[in-house]
Amino acid sequence: MKFRTISAFALLCMSSLSYADVLKLENGDIITGNIVSFKDGLCVFSTPYGSSLRVAASDIKELLTETQYAVTLNNGDRVTGQLKTSASGQAKVIRDGSVSSFSFSEIKDFSIVREDNSALANVEKKKESYSSPLNYLSDYTVLLNPGEVDLDFGFKYRTYKSSASLPQEGPYQVSSYSVKKLYLYMTPRFGITENLSAWFTLPWTYTRIEDVSSNAYTRDAAQGHIGDISAGVQYKLLKETESHPSLTGSLAVNAPTGRKKAVAVLDSWKQPLNNSEGYWSITPALNFVRISDPVTVYGGISYEKIFETSKGGERLKYGDIASLTFGTGYSLNDVSSFGTQFQYAWSDNLRYDGREMKGTSTEGEMLQFYFSYLLSHQLTVTPEISFPLDSSGATVGVGFSRNF
Repeated sequence: MKFRTISAFALLCMSSLSYADVLKLENGDIITGNIVSFKDGLCVFSTPYGSSLRVAASDIKELLTETQYAVTLNNGDRVTGQLKTSASGQAKVIRDGSVSSFSFSEIKDFSIVREDNSALANVEKKKESYSSPLNYLSDYTVLLNPGEVDLDFGFKYRTYKSSASLPQEGPYQVSSYSVKKLYLYMTPRFGITENLSAWFTLPWTYTRIEDVSSNAYTRDAAQGHIGDISAGVQYKLLKETESHPSLTGSLAVNAPTGRKKAVAVLDSWKQPLNNSEGYWSITPALNFVRISDPVTVYGGISYEKIFETSKGGERLKYGDIASLTFGTGYSLNDVSSFGTQFQYAWSDNLRYDGREMKGTSTEGEMLQFYFSYLLSHQLTVTPEISFPLDSSGATVGVGFSRNF
């Protein structure tokens, strides 16, 4: 009995030491625990009972903590120091005698700062100033601050090969057809306003194909060329709250700047050398993100409107494409995350000289896995692998994201 009493007392002391933050709400509730995160008007607060609360900034009356924070405001200003609450209920940061005051609803996010200059403290500071990478959400609802610039770049590689034996030509001879494609890309992203970002993508591909009929007849070709350039904007429609996820609308334009040449029947094996869709298109999309530490759920819908093309006296109208995407991301720690994504796409029938070509509609599914790791404050690396569920062959790639 005495041992249990001592254990309970020790546990209570440890709890009081571990949970040093106090949250006072407008409705009078007082909660003791730890601040997990504060981002986009939403505070995630852990309690001694193993659960986390999501509290809107507008519901916070007072926040008591002895921890120093680097606070970023919605207007882009950044202040560092002791986070306190004034008598009027405003948040304020105090450092070296200077005071910066603002309302809790003006805070965009804040992160822990340590003042100890020892080697161990510097390591701790580096770890705690990071947050798990969310660059996989750059096409969804994670937008840049005004004036902020990101550069996404990397490569993807895919190979495909089919073969069949030729017993009449000898026991080991085969006919085969193989395609190897390397896709390089560079995507700058720009923060225009708090809720608006813009981007454009410049791709380049290198393709090599080989067609073998037997040892006596082999042909191959290679082609390197710029691909289709695309550009777009993203606008945040709703910020995430306790009741709903964040919602973003986007609009993208694709230009046929790549290689798209008509291929004669005898040269149809060269078809993969084309790296362009061959048409102009415009794609509106609606995307959502729900962050519930450590899991992020995201997804969206899009509709690509394709415009008619006229080349070589032929009028072609490729089918419009509707897509549905759903994914999850998992924060493994402060510097890494893992996730999966599923995409379904359907396209309408092709039209040739105004006539619908029955049976040319397509549909397909894609499954993607990725891992993101923060190499530094400004550089993230993301290896990924994609599997088309309706055909053979996987695509592997590595992407980088550099913040300026």
